[in-house]
Amino acid sequence: MTNSLLVQHWLLQDIAPMHRALIRRLASNKLLELTEDSNRKILWTVRNGSDPAPLPPERYDVLWISSPSNLLVQAEIRLLWCWPPEIYRDFHFHTSWNPTGVVYNLPKLQAWIDRALLFGNWTQTPSRPTPHNRSTTDLIHPRPSV
Repeated sequence: MTNSLLVQHWLLQDIAPMHRALIRRLASNKLLELTEDSNRKILWTVRNGSDPAPLPPERYDVLWISSPSNLLVQAEIRLLWCWPPEIYRDFHFHTSWNPTGVVYNLPKLQAWIDRALLFGNWTQTPSRPTPHNRSTTDLIHPRPSV
């Protein structure tokens, strides 16, 4: 029996490590809250402005970006990390695309994470079959060989 895995690809572009950790923690907690089974997963990609062009996928489900850029990555949901909010003025004049949303405080961050997980694109990918003779706990705590 093969289970299918649903994934979202999230790109964190020029997001500071502390903020990346915050996004990942909130998204992971919300994902656990939304899905009792573990058939949904976020695949994370982290890039800095000095990094070379992104590797596939070139289309992401959710793009988080914190600085003006001519990033040529397509994304269903484009979120501008804008703490403090004054950064948006600078961003707006230096880029040709508009963000789907602007995150400038914790409630906005939580709201956009919720929206991305609930309404964002989930791609179905096949996963490996679960062995019939092992339970999930056996994979975490293997039984000693006899």
